[in-house]
Amino acid sequence: MIRPWKIFAWTLALSSTHGLAKSTSANQLDGLISFRSIDASGYAGWDTGGAGKLIERDANARLHAVFDYRGQLTDTLQLHSTAIAQDPDFGRSTGVTEIFLSWKPVPTGALRHRFKFGVFYPPISLDNSGVGWTGDSTNNFSAINTWIAEEVRVAGLESRHGFKFNWLDRAQQLNVTGAVFMNNDSAGALIAWKGWSLHERQTRWDDQLAIPQIDVLQSGQVFEGQASFIDPYREIDDKPGYYLGLNWRTGRSSLLNILYYDNRADPTVIIDGQYGWHTRFTAIGLASNVSDLRFKTQWMAGRTEMGESADGRSLVDNEFQASYVQLSKQWQAHSFTLRRDWFSVDDKDALSEDPNGESGNAWTVSYRWNSGSALDYSLEWLRIDTDRVAWRQLGESPQTIERQVIGKIILAL
Repeated sequence: MIRPWKIFAWTLALSSTHGLAKSTSANQLDGLISFRSIDASGYAGWDTGGAGKLIERDANARLHAVFDYRGQLTDTLQLHSTAIAQDPDFGRSTGVTEIFLSWKPVPTGALRHRFKFGVFYPPISLDNSGVGWTGDSTNNFSAINTWIAEEVRVAGLESRHGFKFNWLDRAQQLNVTGAVFMNNDSAGALIAWKGWSLHERQTRWDDQLAIPQIDVLQSGQVFEGQASFIDPYREIDDKPGYYLGLNWRTGRSSLLNILYYDNRADPTVIIDGQYGWHTRFTAIGLASNVSDLRFKTQWMAGRTEMGESADGRSLVDNEFQASYVQLSKQWQAHSFTLRRDWFSVDDKDALSEDPNGESGNAWTVSYRWNSGSALDYSLEWLRIDTDRVAWRQLGESPQTIERQVIGKIILAL
């Protein structure tokens, strides 16, 4: 558990460093510290091995800190690192979510190039552009971006190439992105054995994530070799994965984002209690501004497979899908957001003792007020309706409604 006095001391130290960094052109340090109170109903959270979709559940106050550093090493080379401290949490209370070098060579023509090397998120989210990949409209992420925050992070090389042009009397920008990566072979385990969730927790690079202790994970069962935790950033088979993306922006009003991801993991390999999960998906997002209204929608569909049966089929074979529609309105210092999520997992394998299918939806209503100082205030209500057969193995009903209310004070450093 993070002691409040340690957070306070760390904040003072980083705040002074932040002020120094802001005074130079070579360094930039941004940070957020939030103090929140939570009230929730439903099953025990998945972070403790329970069935619930939520993590933070009780009304006790919690602390959460994000620090994002960008250092200009040369005119074209930048170091980017993000650290997060969370309370309560799995294992250690602090850790790194991203750390990479970004190189933008001086353009010699119409094309613009950028290369990233290190640990980073694939460019999927439309709504996590805040400091350290925090949400810019809501506290809890959408189901899509919650799963990305849980399991999808890569260690590799990304290349982006783009150019600007005019079309129909409007400025356009088109970017094409590709990456080769390692260390994401276990991604897919949580989708299968836990299902979708909605929260704002980001997995740090060395985290070990709890999983519900369903029947097939017990001693003597088919997946008894699985450790009691998931390490989503494990390299299992020494095979690189890849993703390809397209990003098209029209001025500041509209954005289309498309990305295909394939970790190319070998689903027949297990190392140190971690299985390889062959996971691939397509994600499409669209955002548009009309006056002070902001519309966003994302859709994701994919498949994850693990293990091999005697007839050559995968022991676990799940198709998954999620989407959301979100509308935000800005009025002076106040912003209001309404989001509707849908999510599902379709169990395609014949392993009846491991039912992974689920379907559900969620409503999120969020309000934020920028006080004009370093403090922001927010209040958010979340309701998740889920039908998941595997919950019977945990002694719970397969249908439930979970609710959460979060009040938050956010200090920008």
